[in-house]
Amino acid sequence: MPVSETIGGMDRNEAFARLEKQFQPLIDKQVSLFAGGDADADDWRQEALIGLFKAMEHYDAGSGIPFAAYAKVCVQHRLISYRRHMQWMPLLRPLSEAEENALEADDRIAPESRAIAEAEEQSLWEKVATVLTDFETSCLRCYLEGYSYEESAVVLQTEIKSVDNALQRARRKLRKRLAQQPDFFRLDR
Repeated sequence: MPVSETIGGMDRNEAFARLEKQFQPLIDKQVSLFAGGDADADDWRQEALIGLFKAMEHYDAGSGIPFAAYAKVCVQHRLISYRRHMQWMPLLRPLSEAEENALEADDRIAPESRAIAEAEEQSLWEKVATVLTDFETSCLRCYLEGYSYEESAVVLQTEIKSVDNALQRARRKLRKRLAQQPDFFRLDR
């Protein structure tokens, strides 16, 4: 349940300032684990603080979960999302003129190669669908396309935990199939 404008007689900003001070060791530890030697540790710290703020806003005292545990998970999830975002950033930058020209040249040379690759991908997904349920396949597609669990849940109109559970089942089923049939994913031309 969202926090009102006041918490125990304090305004939200004052309450958050106290939380930030209290959870400083947790923030520092999580930032050092995730950022490592990254020069932009301040950005990581800001993301961790956003996670702490969200924990403060959404914590339900009636859940029976200690706030410290809830806050740690919220901070970790925020840092995981930020790491994923940072991994995708180089791919989202605008292309240079040379890169655009190279892509145009590739498009002129290999439309049949692209068609073959698309057909192979379709064949691969058809094989996966023989092992997984439709929902598990959809969750796996979202995950492999770079969606976070939260984004996948929105796209698939379900709960985050449902996405997590489906991906766990998919991994187990695919590992088992590969153990039984090591050439399962082999595409015969």
